[in-house]
This record gives sequence, C-alpha cells and structure tokens, in this order.
Amino acid sequence: MSISFLVAITGGIPIFSAIFQIVSDTDIAERHHSHHDTYRASKTFTRMLVYAMGCMGGAGILVCLLQRLGLLDVDIPVAITFFCSFVVTTWAVWAMFGRYRVETHSDYLRVVPLLGRARVIPYDRICDIRTLGEPLWEGNPSVCVYERGRRTPALLWNLLDVEQILMRINRPDLLERG
Repeated sequence: MSISFLVAITGGIPIFSAIFQIVSDTDIAERHHSHHDTYRASKTFTRMLVYAMGCMGGAGILVCLLQRLGLLDVDIPVAITFFCSFVVTTWAVWAMFGRYRVETHSDYLRVVPLLGRARVIPYDRICDIRTLGEPLWEGNPSVCVYERGRRTPALLWNLLDVEQILMRINRPDLLERG
C-alpha cells in the first residue's frame, strides 16, 4: 500500500466516523417504547472512541508532516502504518459497539451481538443466567443468557443496564440462581 493511501485512511476514517456520530447522536442509551425497550452502548462511550480515532489520526498525519519538513527523523512507512492500524482497529470496535443492542419485548429478548446475526430468545426458553467474571469497570458484571437447546449463550455486556434488562426478563427462578 502506498503512503498516501495510508494517510488518507488515517485521516478519513476519523472524519467519517465523527460525521456519522454527530448525525446519529441522540445521546439516549435506553429507549422505552410502548411494546419494547431498547438498550444500546452509551453514546459517551462511542463518542470517546471517535475522539481517540481523531487524536491518533491527527497525530499520525502530524508525524508524517514533520518528517517531510525535516523536523523529525522517523521512518514514515512504519509510523503511518502504526497510526493507521490504531485508527482501523478503533473504528472496528466503534462500529461493533454501535451495532450492539438488546431489545426486551413482553415475551422475548432480542440481542444484536457485536458480530453475527441477531438472536431472539423467548423468556420461557431461558434455562440459565450466569455472570461472566468480574466487571470490567464499576457496576454489574456482564451476563450470559442460556437458551434451552442452544450451546452458545447470548452475552449482555455490562456496558448496558444489565440489571434493568434482567428485571424485564422476569424470571425470578433464574435470577436467584444466577
């Protein structure tokens, strides 16, 4: 790949992400509708990822510019590859968490995971609810919801209001065990 292509990616992805974030920014992580509730990753979290992309993309372009002006002695392909890989990786995380959501309906749970297809889990088919280790940050731990007949659980990240989701599931027999 050419240096100019990497510079374009390093600068373009943060700009695209910032525009998309501003256009879609409602700053509401929970939406309560008449027939269901939707829980998404906090806009503060996704905004922070966009800021990180912008800072690192700007730093990468600045390093290349300073080297071109002779003010910095650095290997441009190595430097721009580092900054570009950081921006692309952060963009992938941003895109995945922008997609992730949990919907609680009256009789089923719909989970749109970071990757893969959405899962619909009827509440009466939930056979177990387990916490997933210690919380990554303050709050409740992440939770795995197991459906009868399926080996892989649906993961409810603690980035969401897991306690509210579990109360909506309304399975006290499982909540006491989990």
